Amino acid sequence: MGNDGRCFGHTSDTRSVNDTLEKFSHDGNLWFTSGVSLNQGILDRVFSSAPIVDGRRTVQDGRFSASQFDGDVNFQVMFRGRTDFSEANFRAKAVFRSATFGGDVHLRFAKFFGEVDFGEDPALGVSFQGVADFYGATFHDSATFFGASFSRGANFIHVNFNGMTYFWRTDFAGPVSFWRSTFSGDFNCGGVAGGAHFREAVDFTDAVFCGELDLTDVRFSGTVDFGTLVLHRWTSWLRLGATFNRPVTLAISASRVEARGLRMLGGGRLNIRAGEVNLSDSDFPLPTIIGGLHDTGRVEDRLFLERFERKDKESREICRRIHSGEMHFGEEEGRWARTDKPFIVSLARANLSGLALSGVNLTWCEFGGAHNLDKLRIEHDVLFDEVPRGKWLRFRTRRRVIAEEAMWRAGHGFFGWHNPRQRGLSFPRPTGRGVRWVLGRVRLLLRQAMGWRRRYSLRGSGDPRQVAGLYRALRKGFEDNKYEPGAADFYYGEMEMRRAASNSLTERFLLFLYWLISGYGMRAWRALAAFTLVVLLSGALFSQWGFAEPVPTQRATRLNPDGTIAYGKYRAPSPDGFLEGFRFSLLSATSLLRPFEAKPLTGLGVAVDVSLRLIGPALLGLAILSIRARVKR
Repeated sequence: MGNDGRCFGHTSDTRSVNDTLEKFSHDGNLWFTSGVSLNQGILDRVFSSAPIVDGRRTVQDGRFSASQFDGDVNFQVMFRGRTDFSEANFRAKAVFRSATFGGDVHLRFAKFFGEVDFGEDPALGVSFQGVADFYGATFHDSATFFGASFSRGANFIHVNFNGMTYFWRTDFAGPVSFWRSTFSGDFNCGGVAGGAHFREAVDFTDAVFCGELDLTDVRFSGTVDFGTLVLHRWTSWLRLGATFNRPVTLAISASRVEARGLRMLGGGRLNIRAGEVNLSDSDFPLPTIIGGLHDTGRVEDRLFLERFERKDKESREICRRIHSGEMHFGEEEGRWARTDKPFIVSLARANLSGLALSGVNLTWCEFGGAHNLDKLRIEHDVLFDEVPRGKWLRFRTRRRVIAEEAMWRAGHGFFGWHNPRQRGLSFPRPTGRGVRWVLGRVRLLLRQAMGWRRRYSLRGSGDPRQVAGLYRALRKGFEDNKYEPGAADFYYGEMEMRRAASNSLTERFLLFLYWLISGYGMRAWRALAAFTLVVLLSGALFSQWGFAEPVPTQRATRLNPDGTIAYGKYRAPSPDGFLEGFRFSLLSATSLLRPFEAKPLTGLGVAVDVSLRLIGPALLGLAILSIRARVKR
């Protein structure tokens, strides 16, 4: 300050200014009176007098509390001691990208009305070597911390980020807290530019996210506390491709969770309420539970849900007040609707050795390329897709199928099957005129009647050999967990894909017969129906051509006049037609080692009898095995 009470930029006391700057050039202490107005010209004049240490202009102790910065300002000096910007107002853009803070820096309740640049390049990011305190600060525009480093921790408690926020490649060596902070725009800690690294504890408890949250490639080496992580904007995404080195528990609510590349190296639990969850390329080496947010009846779960719903409602109201209707924060509908059983759309190429799924929906889930799929634990309340059952296909047996089989069948024209990748698409409407329109209409009605629902696709994907391998791994996982009824559906799907992938006509024919007569040993009614049909057909054969004519015998026919008896050939009457044939057929089919009945048979009858003794017990055995597979525990 000059002797006339005015600041450097307006004082006429040149001598006083020069004396002050001379003193500053020696001790490096720079104190501004509270409420002083500063601009870039004043800062350049002051910093040009700062002492040079290690080739850089250096401020030992800087006090800018409650200062008013008019216009764009750029700090390109080193602050070695304590730096105080508390309650300062930055009216335009503020650039700190080349600054270094050797001691603690305080920006408590500071207000940034323009863009804030703490680094836009990894080589030029700000270095905070002390504690960075942003408590209660407000960023009205975008805030960029690209390449910044925090050596002793950072305090972002009660901070309002009203614009876009970027922490790309930011290094937090100490603890960090975002407790009760509000992010009105998108919050980006990772992405194509590189993710942040939190080396110590980080706290996001009660933080409000009104935009999207990007944690792609972010590393959490310490403990993490997100509390309840709620994203409220309609169709907002949570990109959760982060690495957690320690156990973590997350409760998430978002329209879509893009967790591609998520690494839960310490295990943990994810409770999710979302429309879709993508877990492809993820890594779960230690026990990790992923489940929906629903009431299980337990008291602790009910209390947790009550807190979650209260937090959800409160933060949603905050976002509505902030944006005043600019963005939609109502209830989502359709594909992005949040459900208590979120749709997991992909586990492709993920390491599932420690993963357990509970209360989720796997109707659209793709498993292709997943590792340790046989170790995936799937609880009883997990939903799968089912075989389509149209108006004319009520006879189809219900079973659980995976998305890869549905895509393959949809691509090969199987009636009723849809491609899960093309969900939400409607049927193509018939075009043309006359006969062409009628044929198109008939074709449309036929598809709808045969079970096509909501979704339609002309092309699918997947190799049946690979799909068979996926079913085999899933079946093994269910069998290892002693859940035989659940494994039965996957065994059925495995055999279906084996039959489709077979290049041998003999093998395909045998598998076709196995499917036809017993549903691969999984459908008892088919085996019983085949047994009944064989018995009836054999009975008809026996009654018509199976029984030999009775051998003629000698029998007294008359008494001659001379008292002798005349003998003639006698043929006994044939047995009762079809009923006798059915009785004999049933006895043959249920008696593998029964001695032949003393009944004359033709050559055809002997062949049918031998065949029945082999086929009948086999069909009954398949029926028994099918029943056992369904009731075994």
